[in-house]
Amino acid sequence: LIKSDLDDLLQKISGSQDTLLSIEAVNEPKILVDVGRSFPDANLTDIVYSNGALFISDSARNVIYRSPTNTLDNRPETYITGLVQPYILVRDTSGDIVFYDNDTSSSLGRFGINDPALTRFGQLSPSNIGKPAESVIFEGNGALYELKSNNRQIFKRDRSGDTFVGGG
Repeated sequence: LIKSDLDDLLQKISGSQDTLLSIEAVNEPKILVDVGRSFPDANLTDIVYSNGALFISDSARNVIYRSPTNTLDNRPETYITGLVQPYILVRDTSGDIVFYDNDTSSSLGRFGINDPALTRFGQLSPSNIGKPAESVIFEGNGALYELKSNNRQIFKRDRSGDTFVGGG
C-alpha cells in the first residue's frame, strides 16, 4: 500500500467509528445547552461530564442541571435542588458526582448520575475544609485533591468509607 491508500483507509475507519458511536463532526462551536435562555438569572459555576451527560452547577438558583451530550440545543433539566451556591463539581471513580457548596453544616457531598438522591458528608463544613478553588479525584486511590489558591497549596483528602477525611 502507498501512503495515499493508507490515508484513505484511515479516513474510512474513522468515519465508520464516528457513525458507530453516533459522533457528529462539528466544524464550529455549537450550543449544546442554553441555560440562560431557560433561566436568565442563572450563574453557572462549574461543569463535569459523566456517563453521557453534562452536570452544570448554578450558584444563583442553588441547583445542578443535567444535559445530554448526544444532541444539540438542549433544555437544561433541573437535576439536584436544595444546594447553597454550588461551585465545584467532580466526577468520582464510580461516575457519581461530588459537589462543593456553601452549606454551613456540610459543604461537600455526592449525588448519583442515575439517582438524584443527595448525600452530604457531615463532618466537612466550610470551617473544616475552607474554600477550594478546584478539585479532582484520582482514580488510582479515590483520593480528593483540592487546590487552595489563597494559601497556594494542594491538599489531599483520603477516602474514609463513603466520605472523605476532614481537615484542611
